[in-house]
Amino acid sequence: MKIFEFHFNPNHQEDLIFDSFCYEPSSYKEKKLGSLYIVGELKNAIPQNSRLISNLALLLKREYYAASSPEQGIKKALKKANDFLSDRTKTGNVSWLGNLSLTVISLHNFDLNFSKDGNIKMLLLRPGQITDIGRNFEIEEFEPYPLKIFTNIVNGRFLENDKVLILTNQVFEIFSKNGLLEKLSLIQDQKGLKEFFRSREKDFVEASGICFLLFLSKENLPKSVLTVSRAISPISLKEIIAPLVRVFSNGLNWIKKIFWGKKKSWPKLNFKMPKISLSKKAKPKKVMDFSGFKELALRIKNYFDFKDKKTKKNLLLIFFLLLLIMIGFFFSKREAEIKLANFRNQLISVQEKILQAQGYSSLNQNSQADSLFKEAFKDVLILIKNNSPVQEQANTLKDLIEKNLNELNKVEDIAEPKLILNFSDTGFSPQRLVLFNDFLYFFSPFQKGIIKLSGQDLEKIDIDKSFSLVASLGNDLAFFTKPDQISIFDGSQIIETVTLELLGQNAFISMASFKDNLYFLEKDSGRVVKYKQPFLENADSPSYWIKTKESKPLGAESIKVTGLVYILAKDNTIWRYLDGSFDKSIELSFFPFVNNLMKLVYSPSFPGFAVLEPVEKRIILIDNQGLLIKQFRSDKFINLKDAVFSSDGKSIYVLSGSEVYEVSF
Repeated sequence: MKIFEFHFNPNHQEDLIFDSFCYEPSSYKEKKLGSLYIVGELKNAIPQNSRLISNLALLLKREYYAASSPEQGIKKALKKANDFLSDRTKTGNVSWLGNLSLTVISLHNFDLNFSKDGNIKMLLLRPGQITDIGRNFEIEEFEPYPLKIFTNIVNGRFLENDKVLILTNQVFEIFSKNGLLEKLSLIQDQKGLKEFFRSREKDFVEASGICFLLFLSKENLPKSVLTVSRAISPISLKEIIAPLVRVFSNGLNWIKKIFWGKKKSWPKLNFKMPKISLSKKAKPKKVMDFSGFKELALRIKNYFDFKDKKTKKNLLLIFFLLLLIMIGFFFSKREAEIKLANFRNQLISVQEKILQAQGYSSLNQNSQADSLFKEAFKDVLILIKNNSPVQEQANTLKDLIEKNLNELNKVEDIAEPKLILNFSDTGFSPQRLVLFNDFLYFFSPFQKGIIKLSGQDLEKIDIDKSFSLVASLGNDLAFFTKPDQISIFDGSQIIETVTLELLGQNAFISMASFKDNLYFLEKDSGRVVKYKQPFLENADSPSYWIKTKESKPLGAESIKVTGLVYILAKDNTIWRYLDGSFDKSIELSFFPFVNNLMKLVYSPSFPGFAVLEPVEKRIILIDNQGLLIKQFRSDKFINLKDAVFSSDGKSIYVLSGSEVYEVSF
C-alpha cells in the first residue's frame, strides 16, 4: 500500500486551514490496530482555532491506539472528538460549526473503517468506475439527535488495486471540471500515479486544498459488509429533579384545598402601618399585625387534635399519600423520559439504516439497499403516526427514504401523460377498453353499444346489449354479458351469440382466452371454469380447470392465460398454475408498497404484465416471473379503470375516468 499526499497552496487563503495526518503503528500492540489517516479542512478560520485540526488529530490518535480493536478504537476516538468539540461550544467557541470538515480512516488488513463530516469528498476508484462512498453520510436537511459531529461509522473490505481518494472541496471541483477522476481511475500502478500528478500541476495553480490517495495492493474479492454505530442520548439530572419540584408545589395546593376548600385562598398575613401623626421630634414605629398567623393556627387546631391517636394516624396516612403521589409523579416523568429516549433511538436507528442503504447503493448492491430502505420507511412511519416529539425530523427522513426508494423501484412520475381522447361530452361513460385490429374499442356494463376510435373520430356501434368482459377469440372478439351470454364481434357487428352452460351459482368477474378456449374466474371461490371451443356444435361441456384438491385464491380479482394461468389474488400476490395444478405464488414487493391491486393486463406483444393499482394511481410493469420492469404514476390515474397494450408492446393505453391516455416506454 502507498500513500500520496498533495497539499495545494496552503497559504493562499488566510482564513482556510487544511492538513492531513498519517499515523502508522509503532509497536506490536498498535500493529493490531493498523493505520490511522485523518484529513481536515477549516473554512472561515479565526486565530483561536488555528490548531483545531491538529489538536483533533492528536486526540484521535491517542484514543484510537489505546483501544483493543480497530472497530472499538475508531468508535472511542470519535466519541472523544465529539466531547472535545462539545466542550468548545460550551465556552462560546462556535465559529467552527458549519466550517469544519474532517475525514477519519482506519485501515487494518484491508478492512477499512471510516467516518466523515462536512464537504470533504471520499471516493472509491476502480478501472472505469467512480463511487462516492462518502455520500453515505450526506443526509439532506437532517440534523441527528443528540447533536454530534461524527454519528456513524461505515466499514468494508476493499478489492484488488482499489484507490481511496479524499479531496477537499476546491480540489474536488478541479478534478470534476477537468475530468481527472475518470483518468485517475484507469491508472494501474504507482509510476502512472506519479506521472499523472506531475503532469497536472498547472491545473491546481489557483486551488487550495488536499488530495489524499490510498493505493491498495492486491486482495481477493470478498463480500462487502456495511455496519454503523449508534449514538445514545444522555439523561439529564436536571430533568429528573424538575418533576419533584412540581410535585411539591402541587402538594401544597392540595393541602390548601383540604383546609380551606376550593374557593378559598390562603389566609392573608397583614402588615399594617398604624395611622399616627408625624412630628419633628418623633419617628413613626412600624406595627405588624399577626392576625393572619393566628387565624391559620386556629384553623389547624380545629382540624386536628395532635394528642389524639386517630389524628396522628390520619396525618401519617396523609404523609404516605403525599409520598406515593411524589413517587408516582417521579416514575411517570421517568417513564416519559424513557419513552422520549426510545423515540430518539428509533430515529437514530432509522438514520443508521438509511446510511447503510446508501452505502449498499453506492456499491451497486441495489437489492440490499432496497431492503434496508423499506425497513427504514416502515420504522419512520411509526414515528410519524404516533405524534412523537421527533416527528418533524421523522418527516424529513421519510421524504429522503421515499426519494431513494422511488429511484430503486423505477418509479416514473408523469405530471401530464399524453391525452388522446376525452369522453366528457359524448354521453358515453366507458368502463373497459380493448385493442383489436389496431383500433381501440370501448364498452360498459351500464350502457348499451360499443364505441370505436378510428383515427381522431369516434364511431358508435349500436348493439342492443351491454358488455362486462372481453377476450380475443381467434380472429374475433368475444364479449361477455352477465350472467351467461357470449357475443362474437368481428370489428363492426355481432355475428353470433351463445348462452353458456353454468356450473355453479358464482358470478364470473374476469375472463381470458387461449387457443380458442375461454377461461372464466368465479367470484369469491377462486375457481376457474374452462369452455373449450364453445361455439362448435359438438363442444365439450365446461369444466373446472383447477384440480379439486389444489389451493385456490379465494376472493381473486383477475385472470390471464399465456399457456400458464395467472390469477391476481386478494392479498396482492399472483398465483401461477400449470396444467390445473398450483405452481407458485409471486409476491410483488415493490415501493410504494402494494395496497389494492385491481387487474392484470396481458398482451402477446409484451413480455410480461401490467398491474393496475388505482389507490396508488400507478401502473406496474412486470415480467412473467414478477420482476419489476417499470412503474408509471400520475395524478391523472386517480380514477384508473382499465388499460391495454399497443400492438407493438411499446406503449400502453390507459382509461382513467372519462379520459384515455397513452404512455410510452
